[in-house]
Amino acid sequence: MAENRTLNARLRLKYDTAADWATKNPVLLAGEVGIESDTLLGKVGDGEKT
Repeated sequence: MAENRTLNARLRLKYDTAADWATKNPVLLAGEVGIESDTLLGKVGDGEKT
């Protein structure tokens, strides 16, 4: 039977204002998550589109 293990980790997401997202227009890696700090809208990258 498989052994269960606990992993203590901290995730760091891309986090910036909506205005900075529009100005910088980054391409998020596939599965990478970004959050607009002022609107709390989330984004998930596909590795290709801005």
